[in-house]
Amino acid sequence: MRELEFVHDLRAATPAPTPDRLAAGRERLMASIVAGPTGARRRRLKLRVIRTALIAGAAAAAAVVLAGGIRGTTAHPCAQGSFQVSLAGQVLHAAALNAISQRAATPRPTQWIYTKAVSYSLGGGRTSSDSWVRFDGREDAYYQDGQLIVHPTTGGDPSAASPLSLFLANPTPSTSRRALACLPENPARLLATVANNVSPSSIAGSGWDSINRQPSRAQLEFGFLADLLWNSAESAPPRAEAAAFHAMAAIPGVEARRGITDALGRPAIALSIAGVGQQLLLAPKTYQVAGERTVSNGNWPAAPKTRAHTIAKNEVVQSIAWARIEFVRAPGAR
Repeated sequence: MRELEFVHDLRAATPAPTPDRLAAGRERLMASIVAGPTGARRRRLKLRVIRTALIAGAAAAAAVVLAGGIRGTTAHPCAQGSFQVSLAGQVLHAAALNAISQRAATPRPTQWIYTKAVSYSLGGGRTSSDSWVRFDGREDAYYQDGQLIVHPTTGGDPSAASPLSLFLANPTPSTSRRALACLPENPARLLATVANNVSPSSIAGSGWDSINRQPSRAQLEFGFLADLLWNSAESAPPRAEAAAFHAMAAIPGVEARRGITDALGRPAIALSIAGVGQQLLLAPKTYQVAGERTVSNGNWPAAPKTRAHTIAKNEVVQSIAWARIEFVRAPGAR
């Protein structure tokens, strides 16, 4: 399949529709491609600027691409000819189409980004936090006892590491953008690049590492791409972000579950892979990254021999969602 090139070429010759027509078409398209039965541990809070632009011109192309791929019996989303697309494949291809329809933006290195996040933890309830970070990650800010605290942050020399290793060492909006931009657009080549450059130790403790001691290649690829998409800011190159979603659809064992909610109580779609407790949450209509959560597998946490208590399977242990994200003029501004 060559969805990216097809959509790009078709969009170039398609006049921009009116907002009313976009809204109606978006609702019909998204309802049809995800119709079906209803079904943290985390790295230090980073920024994902949620975009609100509507899908422009991709609806007609999406209908053609997906309609040509929902017949037959082959389950793999990258197989040749006709195939049956799983719910995860439908969701991820829709997310790719949404991403590629966005306009690219590159904030200044000193541009500040404001984030309001809501977190939930089992036994601890919900809390909210406000934070600010520079796009280049050189400074961050927060309020403590009513006083705005701004302090510099450490990071490696951008010229001393590859984009992928720099992101893993210091995930900021800027390093996320560079890492995403350096990946190939072809799904097979993209996944090979991840497998060859990301080690299990580099994602250990991020929440995306495997419950088992040694993650499989599929778990490693899914975890890295989920972490990269979570940390990617609005400046992510649209084609690169779309390629990451398409590549995730090609990873064996990736699943999607509808009918769940994020830390704010909003409807969401959970993307997951067996053996990894953390899930990436997408908004059900726009398919933009909206949050993360960690669920128990029935044996979590690994209880000592003196403790028999474990958390029930599918119980939400931790969850985080973006309540508000936007570019601001300075730290403390909202």
